[in-house]
Amino acid sequence: MLCLQQANENRTDCWDTCYATGHFCPVFCCQPLDDIGNPTCWDANGHFTYKRCCLHPLVRAAVDPPEPPKPPTLKLGKVALPLYRGPSDYNSPKVNERTVEVALGLWFMRECLQKLHRSGGGVVPVEVGNVLANYWPRTDRLFGKVLPWQVFDLGDNGQDATRADFSGVAVLSISTVEHIGYDNEGVSRVAGFRIGSSMSGMEAWVRAWDAGPALLHRIVEQAKHFLVTFPVGFNPHLDAVVSRSPRLRRLARVARRVDAANRWEMDKNKSFTYGYDFRDTYDPMHVGYIYDPELPRVYERVFGKVMPSPPKPLPFHPPFRFANAVCVVTNMPELLA
Repeated sequence: MLCLQQANENRTDCWDTCYATGHFCPVFCCQPLDDIGNPTCWDANGHFTYKRCCLHPLVRAAVDPPEPPKPPTLKLGKVALPLYRGPSDYNSPKVNERTVEVALGLWFMRECLQKLHRSGGGVVPVEVGNVLANYWPRTDRLFGKVLPWQVFDLGDNGQDATRADFSGVAVLSISTVEHIGYDNEGVSRVAGFRIGSSMSGMEAWVRAWDAGPALLHRIVEQAKHFLVTFPVGFNPHLDAVVSRSPRLRRLARVARRVDAANRWEMDKNKSFTYGYDFRDTYDPMHVGYIYDPELPRVYERVFGKVMPSPPKPLPFHPPFRFANAVCVVTNMPELLA
C-alpha cells in the first residue's frame, strides 16, 4: 500500500510502466541500488528516479534486505556453495546472477588447481573468457599478479577459443558462450545508435548464432573436466540447443533466482522458461535486431525450426534485473550427484 501511495505521489514513468506490465514493481524499479538502475527509471532529463521511487525506508527494506552475516548458500549436487558477495564488486555480484556464477567458478578452479598440485604437475586449467580474474584473490596469484591458469579471450589477449583444442584439459567458462556469435547484431551504428539494418544483415547475424553452441559442444566433447555457465533467456538459440540435446541436457542444471535478496535455488525440472531482463542491455533507442518482428521468420528460415522463446516486446520484463535463471553445464560428479 505504501508503494502504491508513493507511486501515486511521484507519478514516475518507472512505476507506471511496472504496473502496466503486471509485475511486482518495487523489485524492478528499486533494486539494485547501483546508481544505474533500469532505463525505465530514468526521467526525461536523464536522471535516475530512484530517490523519487524508493526513498522511503520501508520500501528500501522490502526491496533491498540487509545482507546476512553469512552469505546464503546454493546446494548443487553434493556441494553447498556460499554465494559470492565480495570482496570484489565487479559487475555487482551482490545483486545479480554473478553471485552464483562466481561462486561456481571459484569452486571449480580451486578443485582443478588442487588436483594439479596433488598430481605433481600437468596442464594448467583453461578459462574461456576472462571473467574469474576479477574475483580471484591476489594472494592466490603467482607473484601476486599472474593467474595460475590459461585464458582464451579474443578481446583481452587475442586468444580465440573457437580455434582452441581442449583435449584433456580442465575448462571453465563464466557467462561467455552466450555472447559468441550473438552480440554482433549486424546493424551499422554511430555513437552507439543504430542507423540502418537489412534483411541480409539480420540473416547473417542469425546464422552466426551457432558459434556459441558449437563451442560448448566442443568443450563437452574434448575437455577432461568442464564447468560452463550462462544466463537463461539471454540467447534463445543457445537455450534451445542445450535443452534439446540429450547429452547436454543430461549435464545441465538450472539455478533460479528466488527473491530481491538475491538468493538462489536449483530448479528440479531444469526448466529453460525463464526470462532475461533486456532493458539494461537493449534500450529502445539502441536496440538491434533482437526485437525486430521479422526475426522469428528469419530464424525459422535459417534453422528450419520455430524460434524458441523470442524476447517479449518492451516494456515487458521478468521479476528481477538481468538473469532470472542460470544454466550450469558440467561433468563434475560432485555437482551432478
